[in-house]
Amino acid sequence: MVGLLAHQKQYVLGPKPVLPLPDWVSVHLSNELVLSHCPKLRAMPLQSTDGKRYHLLGLAVPADETVASMPEAFRAKQASEIEQWTGSWAGKWLLVSHDRCWQDASGGLGVTYRQVRGDLWLSSSAVLLSDHLPDVPPAARIPWQVMHNRGIDWVPLPFTTRDGIYKLLPQRSIDPRTGSIRTVRFTPPDRSGAAHDLVSALTTILSNWAQCGFSKRLVGLTAGGDSRTVLAAACAARIDFEAFTTNIRDMDKRDRILPPQVAARAGIVHRFRHLPPVEPSIVEARTKTISQHVDGIASHPVFARFAQFDHSADDDPQRTSASGSCFEIGRCYYSHKLSRVQPAGAQSTADQILEAFSLRSDWRPEPLEAWRSALRLWVESLSDDAPLPMDWRDRFYLEQCLASWNSNVQRANDFVESTGFSPANCLWIFHLLLRPDPEERRQRKLQREAISLMAPRLLELPINPESLWQRLSRAARALGRDRARRRRRVLSEKETF
Repeated sequence: MVGLLAHQKQYVLGPKPVLPLPDWVSVHLSNELVLSHCPKLRAMPLQSTDGKRYHLLGLAVPADETVASMPEAFRAKQASEIEQWTGSWAGKWLLVSHDRCWQDASGGLGVTYRQVRGDLWLSSSAVLLSDHLPDVPPAARIPWQVMHNRGIDWVPLPFTTRDGIYKLLPQRSIDPRTGSIRTVRFTPPDRSGAAHDLVSALTTILSNWAQCGFSKRLVGLTAGGDSRTVLAAACAARIDFEAFTTNIRDMDKRDRILPPQVAARAGIVHRFRHLPPVEPSIVEARTKTISQHVDGIASHPVFARFAQFDHSADDDPQRTSASGSCFEIGRCYYSHKLSRVQPAGAQSTADQILEAFSLRSDWRPEPLEAWRSALRLWVESLSDDAPLPMDWRDRFYLEQCLASWNSNVQRANDFVESTGFSPANCLWIFHLLLRPDPEERRQRKLQREAISLMAPRLLELPINPESLWQRLSRAARALGRDRARRRRRVLSEKETF
């Protein structure tokens, strides 16, 4: 795989066929709706027992029951049961019928939408809706200043890279004819054994993943707890797989040392994957293709690796790899950063969020009015009912970080024919991860309990152990925060008297 191809594994839904590349496929779902997609995007026609037709794009794997195949499972269900059932699907997927589209838990595959002259168009790509619709003028680019690990390093939803093109937020579905958006109708099962429920869901997901027709199954392994949770579930499901770690320049020392040891505890083969560099003369062309594919939002290091290194080993449609992506929704990631934000009016709250990310940083949101408008719309959406009872800061992580940042980063996998898989990208899994109290969530208590039930030997090795330097740095930061609190308390007492 020397060259890269933009718009691979993408789709467009609308009133007419769209063929950005000659090999794209078009399917008429009804007289008014045409599905066009790259032939390398998994697409499966399905039908419920009462005759309703669907198309499933991407890879969806149920967590509630073991199934031989999705077509067989659909044939056993009424159309009225499907929406509730999608809440227990893991993976990166879109389910399309003639009157409704449902998306995966974090909007990973994604639905962007645009209305032009009374016609509604949907796609996984804002640039396709801007530059490739028949007889439709391009949409203006919004000049977002997005830099890796600087402030908010994603495009704020529901805005996209293009003016007038929006992204559907997670936990919502959309009518592909009218654009009517509503909350997904999913009620999490009422159960009390959180760790056992997580074990049941994950082992069922991994068992079903093994039935999806791939001949090579891999689990990506780091020193962290999320990939170890997936490894434990794969072991407990007793499926055939191997573990791997990508050997990249400047990788964390822990990610070199621990993965082989963890895999050995599980009795699983582990290999380091080495990516050979491409010829320097083609790096610039590959970089341009990547930028075209993600419409310029390519600051994450994964895109530089795809430009500079050959990923031919991943260019195999029979290969699938599972990762620990999305588990982090359970760890109160932005609770501290957003702790001083007091939700009030939409604009006030949007400004407070921007201020929280600008504090002690040289990052400034540009263009400011676009940032404010996008976040104001998102804050207003918090009044919408949602299937999962969530603190607004957890919704920020799901509906901003995962749905924009993570979705965009995962699009690097569009350049290869293998299929990535995130077992935790599932509304039911999210519900379980969000149930413990905040302190237990920060310590991954639920995941540790699940690992102890599935593969206890994996806990004999530490998870992301801190170096001496990291421990000293953390202690210094804690001391600084404590001193700041004491100064504020002294100043408050002086003002009182």
